[in-house]
Amino acid sequence: MITRLAISGYRSLREIRVPLGALNVVTGANGSGKSSLYRALRLLADVAQGRIIQSLAGEGGLHSTLWAGPESFARSVKKGEQPVQGTVRKASISLKLGFAGDDYGYAIDLGLPRPVFMTVGRVAVEKNLEAFLSLDLPGTKVIVGTGPQEAELKRKFPDAKFLGMLDNGILASHLAGADVFVFPSLTDTFGIVQLEALASRVPVARISQKLPP
Repeated sequence: MITRLAISGYRSLREIRVPLGALNVVTGANGSGKSSLYRALRLLADVAQGRIIQSLAGEGGLHSTLWAGPESFARSVKKGEQPVQGTVRKASISLKLGFAGDDYGYAIDLGLPRPVFMTVGRVAVEKNLEAFLSLDLPGTKVIVGTGPQEAELKRKFPDAKFLGMLDNGILASHLAGADVFVFPSLTDTFGIVQLEALASRVPVARISQKLPP
């Protein structure tokens, strides 16, 4: 039997550990986090059934599920003298879910060190992806797509995240969750995916080059 539930960084739940018995009843005033607790349980069940990506996409992407408040609380906030307000994050942002039981336990950390630099397209030499992956950047580099150079780049850059092909709904949520969209190609005349990134309010970084006369 599951004896303890742990949730960190999910919506209105900054960090909570709940001991469980054979029967559990959750009560509280409006806004106390009951719905977030139920939804976090559903996400944990979807992890076990391999549906976590679809579930997160249905919630608007990982960034829509994260705790939006501060990393720590000032004394005045704890006393109720000042409201809880979001601040600029310094540490990595992630959603953590887990449980413990009599015989086993499980925990998962959903999230990538930020900032997230993402590119989308065919994984091939003409896309100049090696130039992007070779950059000394903080955070995480993410490549969405497949192609003939994928295996080679995975070997050369094991820290990069290769997500393969994503369908439109899931791709949209991933793209909107990036901090910067990178377009390193030197041969594409115009990449429509750049417009998709800008429509998602994600800035685009690309290589500046002179056009032929």
